[in-house]
Amino acid sequence: MLKSLKVGTLRYLLNKRRKEPIRLAMAMQVKDEVDIIEQNIRYHALKGVKGFFVMDNNSKDGTRELLESLKSEFNLTVFDDLTPDHNQSKNMTFLSHIARREGFDWVIENDADEFWFPKSGDLLTGLNRIDTVLRVERVNVLPTKQAPKEWFSSPWQAKNTLNINLEKKF
Repeated sequence: MLKSLKVGTLRYLLNKRRKEPIRLAMAMQVKDEVDIIEQNIRYHALKGVKGFFVMDNNSKDGTRELLESLKSEFNLTVFDDLTPDHNQSKNMTFLSHIARREGFDWVIENDADEFWFPKSGDLLTGLNRIDTVLRVERVNVLPTKQAPKEWFSSPWQAKNTLNINLEKKF
């Protein structure tokens, strides 16, 4: 453990001095996301994500095959988790470590139905090699039927969502 900590600290200190452009990756765990995963990858690639690391959790709807086809267009690495468990914490940590080992400076851990929308610029705007944590504002959006792909301009946005138990009798 101590050796790993020392290696990580050394890697962090050396990384701070690099001069080449920041490299941003995205890590995702997916299961049966064929309806949204391609749009997610295409959108985030346009916003500055240069590498995608995806764990497929035994999809049955064609998600895995779609990811394979997207490898010809994007820097996309796909792993398979065939266990019945979700293992999200373990899998996301694994994907993030792989991305860092591949030389990415920042890794966004994301879900297939989450889209990172910067207020200006792209997702690289404001990133550097000195800071280690980035705080972002989260807004849940409900797209309109008229323009479902224009979700970012939806009038229905919620910064704080409510969890309501509909089964509870009042």
